[in-house]
Amino acid sequence: MWTAETGNGARTRLNRILVASQIVGATPETPPVLRLSGTVQMFYPMNNTGTMTLMADGVGFYVHLRMGGVASESAYDATTASGWRNQHGLVLPIDMNDVQQFSRLSPLLLRETLLRAASGQLGVIDCGTTALPDGREARWLKVVLQSGTPWDIYCDEQGNLLAWGYHESDDFRRRPTQFVTIPVEWKEWNSARLPAEMKVYEDDRHTQTVRWEQVERLPRSALLPKLKPPDPLPPPAGLPVTLPVRFSQREIFVEVKLNGRDYLMMLDTGAGITVIDQPVSEALHLPSGESMNVLGASGQGAASVTRLASLRIGRVHLRDVQVAVTDLGLIRLIGGGRLGGILGFNVLSRFRMTIDYHRRTLTLEKSGGALPPGWAKQVSFMGATPTLEAEVEDIGKVPMLLDTGAAMSILPVEAAQQWQPVRSASLGLTLGVGGAGNIPRAARAASVKVAGAAIRGITLMFSSPAPKGAPVQILSEAGFGLLGNNLLRHFRLTIDYPMRTVVLQRMPRPAPLDDVATVGIVLDLTAEGAKVAGTIPLSSAWEAGIERGDEVLAVNGRSTRGMRPSEVQKWLTGEEGTFKRVLLQRGTKRREVRIECLPMF
Repeated sequence: MWTAETGNGARTRLNRILVASQIVGATPETPPVLRLSGTVQMFYPMNNTGTMTLMADGVGFYVHLRMGGVASESAYDATTASGWRNQHGLVLPIDMNDVQQFSRLSPLLLRETLLRAASGQLGVIDCGTTALPDGREARWLKVVLQSGTPWDIYCDEQGNLLAWGYHESDDFRRRPTQFVTIPVEWKEWNSARLPAEMKVYEDDRHTQTVRWEQVERLPRSALLPKLKPPDPLPPPAGLPVTLPVRFSQREIFVEVKLNGRDYLMMLDTGAGITVIDQPVSEALHLPSGESMNVLGASGQGAASVTRLASLRIGRVHLRDVQVAVTDLGLIRLIGGGRLGGILGFNVLSRFRMTIDYHRRTLTLEKSGGALPPGWAKQVSFMGATPTLEAEVEDIGKVPMLLDTGAAMSILPVEAAQQWQPVRSASLGLTLGVGGAGNIPRAARAASVKVAGAAIRGITLMFSSPAPKGAPVQILSEAGFGLLGNNLLRHFRLTIDYPMRTVVLQRMPRPAPLDDVATVGIVLDLTAEGAKVAGTIPLSSAWEAGIERGDEVLAVNGRSTRGMRPSEVQKWLTGEEGTFKRVLLQRGTKRREVRIECLPMF
């Protein structure tokens, strides 16, 4: 139970902390800026190692982070309550969650908070005792700021500083997430005592370790220029350009040239970086790069971050493009033999992009100017992905990531708990980097309202349970869903990345997305034999109870023995309304089902 501080007990504890910890020296007269450089090891949501430089005084900070060859920078000034982040050349407002996490790594910001709270300038709440993620008992003091998220300070009875952090606000109908920073090593640098190594926890999960290896004292004039956002990248030459796109199993593909060779690339507004398929990288003789783990539908996948000399989209020519090289596996199934990879944020963010699902075109233009007709809104970004809000019947408003790389729209698990129409059936499937992710529940929504338009009869999937560390699970924990192509096909979609603006123009009827119909079985291309990796939600295969691990022995009497899974996959498609006789084996039992080929909406 929290009790408001009415006496001096909590502030006395804070004074003991200042004396005992001697953090950044014992007196207020400290250098105005510290620059700390070191390494960071990420454990969740993916395992990566990188470097970090943090410049901070008692008010603001600038951070340069490099993970696996991919660099980003962020800055925040508390005096103006404004900040920015630069991701692949696109400058966006900084997410307040990032503000809290980076500020908790700054010794000067920690010290400033302790000094102001101990002197009575800030309110203090004594929250009693609590257990830290490492199991130790601690006294929990909450320092309340005039604005922004409070600081949580943890100490022992002698006043030794054990940890600090913050509780994330409960904006999305879930419990607040507790972030805790635990120092595991202190060092003396030029008469200042600083935490040299810190473990960062999200609840009881160890998410990263930061180790400072170099500390410099700088004048404030060194930080001030870093707080100003960089100039945006100029638009590429050759704009505007309109290109045809093709659809395969509700995914969007566009023709490009990679180092002069023709390929198809999947258009994915949910991808943080452009990805090149491993066989294509080998064919193009791309140089080896820094190792990095990337997130896909089923969790982590190993990648190498390198540079592509030339990327042409129509007459637009981009040079020296950073790409991640990985084995795209099952995406190759829907992209075909000409798949080159995935067009992601670092390419798309240079443009105003319009996808016309009905005319099957992609238009790239310069940012700015008059907006096209339709519902328009300036949006925030979660990482590299624009966010919108959808209103689902019997659930209410749900924050959604606008993801053209998602064939189906997906809701967080909390929504499923409120919604009676959810059906348990065979496995649902998402495809992505790292393989297949199975999502076992889906339903048809009577109404989903997006951009002021009510869409009826939409199939929605529910993102948990899912593989630990997979994006759908991470999004579900954060209360987010995905707005996929089965919903977006009702609109003409425009994203002006530099303007952070989304325009959705409702069309009279939904656009058809598939070139062929299917029974809904997706095979594991890496398995021996025609093993089922999963089924498409509400498809004929799903309705028939076909499950992951079943083996397809024959299709229309034709044996699959000795056949490649990619070839058998073609047998499971056909004209809409036609039927396939599929002989299946599960364990020692065999059965034959007659299932219909349907468009995958």
